[in-house]
Amino acid sequence: MDEATKRLGTELQAAREGRRPRLTQPQVAEHLGVSRTTIQNIEAGRFQRVNANIRDYARLLGWPEGAAERVMEGGTVRPPDEPPATAREARKQAEQRVRLAERAVHKAEQS
Repeated sequence: MDEATKRLGTELQAAREGRRPRLTQPQVAEHLGVSRTTIQNIEAGRFQRVNANIRDYARLLGWPEGAAERVMEGGTVRPPDEPPATAREARKQAEQRVRLAERAVHKAEQS
């Protein structure tokens, strides 16, 4: 674990906890098809490099492509040259994230 992996893990955890409806680690694990321990390790920064699980986790949280790598390098989730989303685009993205979260919750409740 180094500073870069810890930073990414912390950002992913903060994004997960800041979502509404909030996603739990077990819900994320179920959605991604991994164990809760894997999610705990990612959030603690216990990984060597960005892999498919981390990219899928970032995508679940609504992060754009390449965001995990940018955060690992000390940047932000959104690229600096990305124009601000219109209200319609932002609403559409938020609705997509809510649907993903609702599916994860529903799937977890079925288990």
